[in-house]
Amino acid sequence: VSQDILETSQKLSKLTTLIKKKTRFEDPTNDINRLVYEIKEEISLLNNKLDITSKFVENSKNNSLNCHKPVNIGLKRMINTLNQNLDNTIFAYEVNFDICYGKI
Repeated sequence: VSQDILETSQKLSKLTTLIKKKTRFEDPTNDINRLVYEIKEEISLLNNKLDITSKFVENSKNNSLNCHKPVNIGLKRMINTLNQNLDNTIFAYEVNFDICYGKI
């Protein structure tokens, strides 16, 4: 999941570059639209993966990981960190989307 968030962030950087690069002679609109679509899809998939992982940790509390409380706490912290990274990525996406479509 962490690698997927990193790859999505890299696509956001590329999107930012394309938005700033737009000139009269070079119109990367198709590339921008493609990246916006890909990023939107990836963010949706990442949210699903994090939800599934979070539910797994919650369910495992009642099972085998219950006797390994430090492991369970570590997993929760990891999921929280990944959620924060995804939230930051989503925020960057929204800002780029607003710039791209002239809302800023």
